[in-house]
Amino acid sequence: MLLDCTKCDGRCCKTPINNFNVVLLPQEMKNLKKFSKKLKTRYGGVYILNKKEDGSCIFLDNMHRCTIYKDRPFECKVFPLVIDYERTFVLSKLCPKIKNITKKEICNSIKEWKNKQLSTNWIKAYSTIPIN
Repeated sequence: MLLDCTKCDGRCCKTPINNFNVVLLPQEMKNLKKFSKKLKTRYGGVYILNKKEDGSCIFLDNMHRCTIYKDRPFECKVFPLVIDYERTFVLSKLCPKIKNITKKEICNSIKEWKNKQLSTNWIKAYSTIPIN
């Protein structure tokens, strides 16, 4: 989606508000594994970003801005679009900018997800992560 989130209050980055986990793609592990932990699901493991004590993202600063914004994980880039295990896509109502998203932006984000060529097991594992 590549929304401009620089003027947002960081809702998707504050777990106490939404219990959201940022799941890393396999190809993101090289740069972000040391900031993540493995979470096991019935379909296998995925890595999620670590969180601060208050449940917010470790890369969220005091001003509610992402300190790695240009290099943030793919899931953050395409949020509020989320994929589920049946390879369908939904928009999270958590995002305050959802009302301004165009059909073209949604189609482009779906195409980006599909271009990642993720295995079905990875998508199932991603889709079945328990909410904290």
